[in-house]
Amino acid sequence: MNWYRIADGRIQFRGRITREPFSEWLSTSDGAETVDAAAGMLRLQFLSKARAARRLWQDLQGLTKSNSARQALQQEGDHFAKNVATLCYAPSLPRNHVALHRLVVVPRAMIAGRSRNGARHRLWNTAFSPLPESLRAFMCEQILVEMDSAVRAAKPSPATPVEMLDSWSCVASDYRFVWVDPLWSGQHWAGHMILYEMPRTPLSRMQRKELERAVTSLQQGLQTLNKIQRQAIVRTAADGLPA
Repeated sequence: MNWYRIADGRIQFRGRITREPFSEWLSTSDGAETVDAAAGMLRLQFLSKARAARRLWQDLQGLTKSNSARQALQQEGDHFAKNVATLCYAPSLPRNHVALHRLVVVPRAMIAGRSRNGARHRLWNTAFSPLPESLRAFMCEQILVEMDSAVRAAKPSPATPVEMLDSWSCVASDYRFVWVDPLWSGQHWAGHMILYEMPRTPLSRMQRKELERAVTSLQQGLQTLNKIQRQAIVRTAADGLPA
């Protein structure tokens, strides 16, 4: 189960976290080093690593159940939606118009890049301050993955869009298209979202069909871009945004 969900048009924190991502993190070098450090502080060394891992999880789970942390994690959903909407105004991104409203392709690598620094700035020394640094880093990254996964689980389409901010809604998504080297963006951030500037009145069936055709046309056009062109689009778009 994702930590976040789409409800009432918003990315919402479910109020608790699941253990699977934490368990996967324990198998990484950062996770193993954190457990070793925590185990070294225990007085009884028998099964110290297992006890340390269990205590880290209990601390993390207890922290995310506090009112302040839950509020902070909910606010991150709003920040994520705002970042996605802001990126729609970046120059050079592939775009089209449907009924005088903009349709824009936003690489997920850019969403991660813009959201990552903001999450760390807001949470590092506040909601996550009691945690070891490596665990804080894991949490700041994982909540972005979880919010993105919530959008993915909602299966956005012109008929079932996922609202972001300022009338922008995600109407399609891709998770395979490679814009930049995964070493730069992170392994979870291939592909893109396609955002549409929704009109104030609900779309008619004819308008949805027109939007579906425009989305398909944009997706097909992306296939003609070579590696250098893809990277140049992301670089130019990133450079054209305010800090």
